[in-house]
Formats: sequence, C-alpha cells, structure tokens
Amino acid sequence: MKKTVILFSMVVFFFLMGNFAATSQIVVKVIPPKPKVIVPHPAKANPGHIWIDGHWKWSKKENKYVWVKGHWVKPDRPGSTWVPGHWVDTPKGYKWVLGHWNAPKALPPKHKRHPKK
Repeated sequence: MKKTVILFSMVVFFFLMGNFAATSQIVVKVIPPKPKVIVPHPAKANPGHIWIDGHWKWSKKENKYVWVKGHWVKPDRPGSTWVPGHWVDTPKGYKWVLGHWNAPKALPPKHKRHPKK
C-alpha cells in the first residue's frame, strides 16, 4: 500500500510539473526583430505536408533572439490548417503565442430534396 501511495504521488508530481512547464511562458523585454525575408521553400517533403515559415525564438542561453528555420510538417488531421505562432506585445514584455492546428471545418449537411407531390 505504501509503495502504491508513493508511486501515485510521483505520477501526480511529474504530471503537474509537465503541465507547469507547458503553460509557463517567457516574457522578453527586447522587441523581436522583423521576420527574415522569406525565401522560396524547398520542394515538398511528402504529399499532404504543409510549409511552416521560420520565426524568431528567444534563447535564454544566448540571451538574444535566434532564427528558427521553416520546415515541412504533416497536419495532425486531414483538412487541418496551421495558425502561425507570433509575438504579442504585453505590458510586461513580449510573449510568444505558439502556433497550432485548427480543426478541419465540418462540411454543411447535404439537404435531401423531397420529390414534388
């Protein structure tokens, strides 16, 4: 029983720490540089992949913005669209809003035509 309680406590601890790390955001006081000139991207890696443009990322290690190159990626679900990440100016500094996939839009239901009587 004691081992089960300890194991459960460890699982909860790591779960909470993972959620904290995922939701914590860096606030940067320095304005992000303008995006680099976007060059034509390389040939599509595989059918169904989409291109995600590069962006500036804050490097704590280097204490400056570093460029993250664009890349091809496969959508999480067919029909999903990519919403690019971007920097937001807040009273405390600049915050990075992660890019994410928007779910595919549902098609409107097909209306059945009833035969005229």
